[in-house]
Amino acid sequence: MVKKGYHIAQDYSEVINEPIYRDAADITMELLDAFGQNRIGEIYLVYTSFKNTVTQIPTLKTSSC
Repeated sequence: MVKKGYHIAQDYSEVINEPIYRDAADITMELLDAFGQNRIGEIYLVYTSFKNTVTQIPTLKTSSC
């Protein structure tokens, strides 16, 4: 995303090492709080969708005001 000119405010990629529900809940609450206070106008969720061992699909989802 940086190569495409996007500013990345936070990187939560380390949670994939040992994913737990609490991490997901904390990240979600932080994002929704910032979004609700208009500190951020859009949320981009970027991830690799697993199809099979040979194919992973880059996926981008957005939410905006």
